[in-house]
Amino acid sequence: MYSPAQAHSTQSAQLHIIFGPMFAGKTTRLLTLYQQITTQPKVIIGWAQDDRSNGHLKSHNPQLETIPLDLCVQELKDVLHESSYINACHVFIDEGQFFGDLSDIVQVMVHSHRKTVYLSGLYSDYQATPFANMTRALAHAQIIECLHSKCDMCGDIAVYSCLKDPLQDTSKQNKDAFVLVGGTNLYSPRCAIHRTFISQIKT
Repeated sequence: MYSPAQAHSTQSAQLHIIFGPMFAGKTTRLLTLYQQITTQPKVIIGWAQDDRSNGHLKSHNPQLETIPLDLCVQELKDVLHESSYINACHVFIDEGQFFGDLSDIVQVMVHSHRKTVYLSGLYSDYQATPFANMTRALAHAQIIECLHSKCDMCGDIAVYSCLKDPLQDTSKQNKDAFVLVGGTNLYSPRCAIHRTFISQIKT
């Protein structure tokens, strides 16, 4: 498996994307990569409206250290003039799907600013609609890791992040409903069979 030490040896900037459904270990993987870098400056960026971890990068794995976010922004472009970003060789971005300007800005980071960018995020919302910004970013990645979870009903491979309560589905009233931030209180990982089970409940 790829290690950040490989980037150090070649001094080449690159985009490394970790994606998958919720509860697949994306943040755990991001934290692991972060902890492997000990000799070069690095910065962690989070989305300003994600209040689940109180300004920290936190994994579902209790054995991993919780790391304070260096920058919390609404749009990714807002970090470009921050000293912590400018001085960093390695940029870690959590919950990339929430940044509307994701694809354009990570290209600036990698190609213009010569940063190595590690990006984690969801590939689709709870309706299995792909996040277009993540899809566009994938086209520019040198390294891609696709993770999956386990269905909480049968233990099979889960590729869906399903909304537990159908009453929370406001997509007909709100075109931005896919931005419904939550954890195990709102979502559960499901395989294809048991995602259909939830869909039947909704109808």
